[in-house]
Amino acid sequence: MGQHLELEKTITFEAAHRLPFMPEEHKCRQFHGHTYRLTVTIRGEVGDDGIIYDFADLEEAMRIAVVDECDHNDLNSFLPNPTGESLVIWMRGAVQVRLPHRLRVVRLRLQEGDHNATIWTEDMGASQGESDG
Repeated sequence: MGQHLELEKTITFEAAHRLPFMPEEHKCRQFHGHTYRLTVTIRGEVGDDGIIYDFADLEEAMRIAVVDECDHNDLNSFLPNPTGESLVIWMRGAVQVRLPHRLRVVRLRLQEGDHNATIWTEDMGASQGESDG
């Protein structure tokens, strides 16, 4: 059996949302936008070719799963309350189903602007009984 390692890829996209369940006076209840940086970490076995997975293929999976859906879009159009928390849970499943079964997403970090980030890790998802999609 080969060595297991992790790969990490980051992509950026722009999107807007509002958080309708916040108090009436809260600024996030109003429609607003962010620059998001999504970093996905996958784990897999190094193959005979010396790699776990091609970075370009990981980027393509992330683009199809997340960027094509979110970039320059209203996140409320497909998530009723698009908090960082609900976004990372959704994104993790959306990316995972686009990867070969031998690979798994073990960490996902969604940075919202320069100062805030929400992080999902494999041990967090397992404790909540999350499925792959």
